[in-house]
Amino acid sequence: MKKLKNDNKDTFQKLRHLLTEVKVKGDALTDTYNRLTMHVAESGLTFRDEVPKDGNCMFHAVCDQLFRTERDGIGHVELRKLAVDFLKDRPYNDNGDHLSVFVQDQSWEDYLDTMSRDGTWGDHIVLQAIADKFGHDVSIVSSVEAKNYVTILTPSSRTLARHDTPLLLGHYAENHYASLDVAIAELEAAMTIRNEKKGEEQPKPPTKDSHYQPDLGVSGTTDPDLQATYMKAANIFRKQHDQLNVTGTEEYPLISIWDFGGQEIFYSTQQVFYTHRAIYGMILDLTKPLDSTVEKVSSDGGPTTHCHKERDFIDYHLESIRAHTRPLVPHCGAGQTAAKDIIPPVMVIFTHKDQVTEKCKQAFYSATRNHLKGKVIDKHVIDRYFSVDNTRRNPEDPEVAELRHYILDLAKKQSYMGESIPIKWLEVKSALQGMHKKGKRYCTLQEVMEAIDNHPIETTPEENAVNILKFWHLCGDIIYFPLQILRNFVILEPQWFVEVCKTIITIPQFRDREVKDEWDRLQETGELHDHLIEHVWSHREEALRYNLIDHKEELLDMMEKFDLVLRCHGRGDEETGPKYDTAEQATYFVPALLTTVTDDKKLYPSRVTRSKPIFIVFDGKFCPIGLYHRIVISSMRRYFKKKPLAYASCARFITSNPRQTFIITKEKFYLKVELLSSIHEDARCFSHGPEVREGLDEDLREVIEKWAPGIRYEWCLRCSCDDHKVKGDVDRFLPIQDREANIRECFKNGNVDCETYAPATTTVQDAGLADWFQNPLPEDDRRSPARPENPPSVDVSRYFDKVVDEVSSDWDNLARKLGFERNEIKGIKDEEGDNNRRCREVLERWRNKQGNVATLQVLKRALIEIGHKRTANLLGDSSDS
Repeated sequence: MKKLKNDNKDTFQKLRHLLTEVKVKGDALTDTYNRLTMHVAESGLTFRDEVPKDGNCMFHAVCDQLFRTERDGIGHVELRKLAVDFLKDRPYNDNGDHLSVFVQDQSWEDYLDTMSRDGTWGDHIVLQAIADKFGHDVSIVSSVEAKNYVTILTPSSRTLARHDTPLLLGHYAENHYASLDVAIAELEAAMTIRNEKKGEEQPKPPTKDSHYQPDLGVSGTTDPDLQATYMKAANIFRKQHDQLNVTGTEEYPLISIWDFGGQEIFYSTQQVFYTHRAIYGMILDLTKPLDSTVEKVSSDGGPTTHCHKERDFIDYHLESIRAHTRPLVPHCGAGQTAAKDIIPPVMVIFTHKDQVTEKCKQAFYSATRNHLKGKVIDKHVIDRYFSVDNTRRNPEDPEVAELRHYILDLAKKQSYMGESIPIKWLEVKSALQGMHKKGKRYCTLQEVMEAIDNHPIETTPEENAVNILKFWHLCGDIIYFPLQILRNFVILEPQWFVEVCKTIITIPQFRDREVKDEWDRLQETGELHDHLIEHVWSHREEALRYNLIDHKEELLDMMEKFDLVLRCHGRGDEETGPKYDTAEQATYFVPALLTTVTDDKKLYPSRVTRSKPIFIVFDGKFCPIGLYHRIVISSMRRYFKKKPLAYASCARFITSNPRQTFIITKEKFYLKVELLSSIHEDARCFSHGPEVREGLDEDLREVIEKWAPGIRYEWCLRCSCDDHKVKGDVDRFLPIQDREANIRECFKNGNVDCETYAPATTTVQDAGLADWFQNPLPEDDRRSPARPENPPSVDVSRYFDKVVDEVSSDWDNLARKLGFERNEIKGIKDEEGDNNRRCREVLERWRNKQGNVATLQVLKRALIEIGHKRTANLLGDSSDS
């Protein structure tokens, strides 16, 4: 309370200085007027009627504001008397100080006598008295050249009644007041009775008099219906005093700035607030190069993106924005970019400019452009980059001002600016806000329909309500999806929904002992059971002001829509794949809580054969993390008899034959799929490959159709032609057309054509074609076996676990000794997340490339040459079988 009083005193003193000590002379007068005009526009306000310059300007301006807010027709003479009488009756402030201490060169009695005379300029003491007398905040926008040019006086404890709507005043530094109003560009645009056309004369800002004769695009109109419609819209907007009911003018649109938390713990719920009706700013630190490793900070069970490099955050955020805001239209071919496919725009803003050189800054720009090159997410990025110095004050960094103007210009160009909507839609929004003020956090579609008096003839009441809700959802005011499972559920406050989500995706430090095991399972595996949901939500009813259990299914479906939880099985229905026993407890996965792999042996056990991988490569290098999560869930439903292993970026599934498994791994912009088998018979080792591929293809098509229509992909193998062998997976994709004629031709010829280094080829055996596709040729016509005809007598892969355990920190030296080129080593380093996986990848590639030449003797020799003789001795004799 003491701090609050001190803050009020500081504000009071600041206003006193503003009104009594700042003077403007001579040529600076024009600048003062221009500056206030700019400050008013930047604040989303506009000027009302001109205030007379007769010494009573402050009282004139306040009278106009009281009329604006309360329709009180008080005059300036009466207002002056009320203010002076109030000071006579209450001469002390909240701190117990007599107000005479703020008066200079006069006694208190003389001050009140002077202030009661017509023509005496009002001051900070009188303004505070007016705030207290009428119970309004008083916001003063000043012409002074300063960063903080708005001062707000708050009613003290002396106020008799509190009002929400503030009084809005402008103040010129030569001590003249102006009366302000909220800008009404959206109000004008909202009225279907007026068509805004380019070149049409724009309406003047409303004044006290013109409220009754609004300019609606018809000169001198006195149509009472038009006037009534205008007043109805105005009243709706003026009820939204919490946000000053402003959207700005067409020339100066008011921009609402949403600050998404920079810490990873906030990332998993940001998509709730994403909308294509926005301009996004992505902030990058110039002191952190794109290829630098991310410093991991423990979030005590909070969600994480599992980004390893700074550049990974660029992809994560841009992919998330595109996935959750892009219109449901297909990708367009080269030269046919659809306008809708580039929204919303994203600006790249670099910070810490003061800590780097110009050369470093330009290099960072170049690295960012190169990183985005060829990716569909680059469509959203504005090519103009900005670098700012946040530490500069008075004057500020010129590029900050340039950034501000650029955002304003960009906002004006958006297709939805100036969009016309029916006045009824504003009434619905007002009704929804009324429900929220009464304590409701969600409502039904039926309640919305009941709030609408009538509907257009060409639509049904339900269709009309759905269209209105979809619009306000896009504006970010509510959350609503017209899907069958969510059609009847409207969330009135998005932030409340986020608070609900956080009860599940944020692990509490202290867990109820009753469900501690459930919390531990959730944190360790990301697996969420229905029992924990019911326990948490039944115990959070008071904190969240609602009985969540009554709407558990709708809330979970809404969370699934935003990829916050994904149903693995339970509550079986047509939209979730195969039927499950609904009596079984429903199980979900929380993607944000999936962990990284800590034990590679769970994925790649000893003495298990590993296939050549196949890749799912997406057009435009667009593979959002949500797509990976959904294909994992689809595989869980398909292979539900054995519990899978699911991690943040990979998952293992057991097929109908427990000796045959497969692994899906999310890599950059593609998915890698590998087969594993403990069946040593060559013909049957990877017999599950074609079925796995076909199942994934079916599930992927269904996921894309429902979740992200238009995304295209192709199946690729790894090319092993001479020129490709030295490159990493990203540069070795070999597209395979899944057509019988094409596959037949490959098997018949015994090789696959390399498109990059044509006419080079890679053998069917090296590409692993037979692992993934049925050979359509008769047995007698098959020229190339699926596996080596003469495999090594000793399976060297049985020793890989020991090598990984002992030598992983020296994996790159081992790679060189085994014949890997520098580019391939670099590719492995970039693709694999840790040294253990890099070492294993080196060993697997070496074995696959060398075939029967990959012997234990060669491996031991390489280990000895890099200084690991002890490890070589541990591997035993090369004659072992």
